[in-house]
Formats: sequence, C-alpha cells, structure tokens
Amino acid sequence: MRDAIEVVNTSEYPKFLSAFLPAFGAVLDAVPAQTEDNVEHKTRKTVLEMLNKLPHNEHLRPHDKTVLAMATEALRAENEENALVCLRVIFDLHRNFRPSLEFEVEPFLEFVRGVYENVEETVKQTFGEPAATREKEETTREKKGEEKDAEAPALVRPFATLGARSFKVQTECPLIVMLLFQLYTRLIPTNVTALLPLMVKMIGLKGPEPKDVPARLRGAYGDFKGAQVKTVSFVTYLLRGYAESVQPHRDAVSVAIVELLRTVPDNVSTRKELLVATRHVLSAPDFRRGFYAHLDALLDEQTLVGDGSACRDALRPLAYSFLAELVHHMRLELSMAQIRRAVYLFSRNVRDATLPLSIQMTCVRLMHHLVESIFRRRNYPAQAADARANLVRILDATVAKFGSVKPQVKTLLENGKKAEAAELEAAKKSEASRDAAFGVAPVPTRLAASDAKEPEAKEAKEATGAKDAEEDASSKALVGSAAS
Repeated sequence: MRDAIEVVNTSEYPKFLSAFLPAFGAVLDAVPAQTEDNVEHKTRKTVLEMLNKLPHNEHLRPHDKTVLAMATEALRAENEENALVCLRVIFDLHRNFRPSLEFEVEPFLEFVRGVYENVEETVKQTFGEPAATREKEETTREKKGEEKDAEAPALVRPFATLGARSFKVQTECPLIVMLLFQLYTRLIPTNVTALLPLMVKMIGLKGPEPKDVPARLRGAYGDFKGAQVKTVSFVTYLLRGYAESVQPHRDAVSVAIVELLRTVPDNVSTRKELLVATRHVLSAPDFRRGFYAHLDALLDEQTLVGDGSACRDALRPLAYSFLAELVHHMRLELSMAQIRRAVYLFSRNVRDATLPLSIQMTCVRLMHHLVESIFRRRNYPAQAADARANLVRILDATVAKFGSVKPQVKTLLENGKKAEAAELEAAKKSEASRDAAFGVAPVPTRLAASDAKEPEAKEAKEATGAKDAEEDASSKALVGSAAS
C-alpha cells in the first residue's frame, strides 16, 4: 500500500481517506508499540509514514482531527524512530489546518510537559554510570570484540528508545510548541507558567564532562546538548513578549548558557544557534547583567567557538561580535585583568586577516570604547602603569591597522563605488517594478530627456526673439538719424 500511495494525488483521494483512515487507526490500536526491530515495529512505522505523506489539502480537512488524534496517541507509546514521524505529522497538521485544531492542542502539550518532567531521570539513565564503571565496561567490551559488536549498536538504535525518553524528540518539541504559541496565543499564559520552570531546569542539567563520555554514548551526548540548545532558543523567544515570566530565571539561564558554550560538541549548526540565542538574551537590558559574572569564561576563545577548526572558521565573526557587545555594555565595570585580556584578544583580531573587515572594525571600535575605562585608572598608582601599557597596545594596534589598510585604500574605494552603484541600480529596478505593479507606464529615456529640454529650448527661443527685436529697433534708429 505504501508503494501505491500515489493515489492521494488523484481524484480518488477523498475515497481513499474515507476507506483507509479507519483501517490505519485499527492497525495502530491492534499492533502494540515496539522497542525491537520486528514486523510489528515496521508495520506501525509504515502506517505512520503514510499518514505523514498525506497531502494537506481541502480533502483532508474533514479528517484533520482524526489524523491528529492518531498521531498524538501513538506519540505517547512509540519508540524514538516512530515518535519523530508522529511529530512531523502533528507539526504539518497544525501549520495547515490551524483554525480548526485549536482545541486539540492540550494532549500534545501534556506530552511535552511529561517529557521535560522526566528529562533528569533520562539523563541519569543514559549517562549516570560512575566513571570507573564506564571505564571497566569499555575495557571488557574491548577484550570481547564479538560482544561489543553485538551489544553496542543496541544502545544507539532509535527503535530501542521510547520517544518520551529520547533526546531527539526533546529537540523537536520546542519547535512545535513555538509554532503552537504563534498560532494560538490564548494558550501562552497558562502553558508558559507550567513549561518555563521545567525548561529552565532542563537547560541547567550538566550531564557528564565531554572528556568522560565514552565513544558509544557520544551520539546521545550530542543529541542531549542539541535538545538543550533548542530549549534555550525557545526561552529566548519568550523574551520578546513575556520577559516578565522569564525574569525570575535570569541567573539560571545565563549560567546554563555559559555551561553549554563550554560543553557543547564541536558542531557548527548547534554552536551557531546557541550564539544567536545568546545575542537575543543580550538585547534585553535586564538579562544581559546575568553574563557579567561570567566574562572571564567568555573571554576564552575555546569557550566561545570550541576546539574544532570548522567551528573556528565559521563562528569566530559571530562569537566576537557577541563578545564585543557584552564588553561594551560592561566596560565601566571591568577589572584591569579583564581589560588586559580584552585588549589582547581584540588587538589580535584586528591583525587577523582571516576575519572579515567588518569584524575587525568592530574590534577597533571596542578597543577605543575601552579607552575611557582605562583612562579612569590613572589616579590609582597600582594600576597606572598597567593602564598606560594597555593604551599603548591599543595605539599600536590602530597604527598597525592603518599601515596594513593603506595599500588597499584604492581597492576599498573602488569596491565602495561599485557597491553604491549596485544599490542605485537596485533602487531603480525596485521603483520600476513598483510602478509596473501599480500600472504606471515607464517613461522612455529619450522622451524624458526631450521633455526636460523642451522648456529650456522655449526659453532660449524667446530670449533670441527679444534680442532680434532689440537689434532691429536699434538699427532703425541709426538709419533714421543718418537720414536726418
């Protein structure tokens, strides 16, 4: 049946829905959820995949509640693999049939609350073995190669993990909740009060240190950190309209973000999302102060971008722009040691040709903003020499940058002119398209030029006629005087 699912794209689609949706529900009721790769597991997976492939058009609208109920009910009992399919079904249904499904949201939100309530126990079950026990287990597996091949894959197979205990399912839940909050605003006040403390507690879970995670659990560890980062993104989303609800958790959120920056694996997309979410937190004045106590940790490049070369190459501009914003806001509260570290870090970036020019200029501006804070230390004898040395470093970095930019001035000016011309051309095209949209005919270039020149020609002709009349009058006067 799955291979012949193309029937949903034909005129027989309404009949197909009426005939097969009850059958799909009967299969899901009769076949229990499995945690092993067997026929029953594949049967349920096939049914859920067919539900996921149904076109979301007007033919499906009369059955939207039925399909949503099947997916939500299956989600509670399914393994990780099938639960992810259920989440896709739920997401697509709410996105396409949102007016009619507002009162069908609560069962899914109850599932999400249960996931977050049990996440601490899930972390303990997954990573909770003592380090000595894990090392002993790894040694035993290395000695027994056959047992290692037989047992190790079972720990990472998605059908062996319940969806409610899956880090991948936890990663998807905040995205769907965010969609539901955007679609059904009446749900926000009650559910924010219930979900927010659970989410803050979840992002604060530390788990094991990255170096202590055995190879067989590194995938699960990455999924766990990814789920935490997605939850942080959801919390920062709430800052836009419900900052008063997040305010009591300000310190906990900042501590959790710094800990995540330190422990997140070197995955570019995950770290980038975390840095973007952190910048959103900094944009809220009441929340940026939560990071002031953690500036020493954030001044460490390894904490900001990790150890991987891919992360360093891709994330340094974003990371340093975030750090520059933070240092700028707390520049008057910096200690001399923090100033010294910031000057060293940003002066090094100014000399780094691999960074974009915009980031280098941001670093230059940041160093110049620190001058005021440094200058205030002149009256403290113990700090005067260090302050003077930092001012010299800023001056040296600025002069060196002028020296490196000088040979490129011509090129930079040309690039600026080209960019200006491109912007002008884009503005002209935009204006032309706007005129076309309103039915205004474009004026031909030659016609426009002639219309512009016509008044000038008329004025010139009138002036010439007046001059000729004056000359005729003067010549007649001369002739009359000669005759007399």
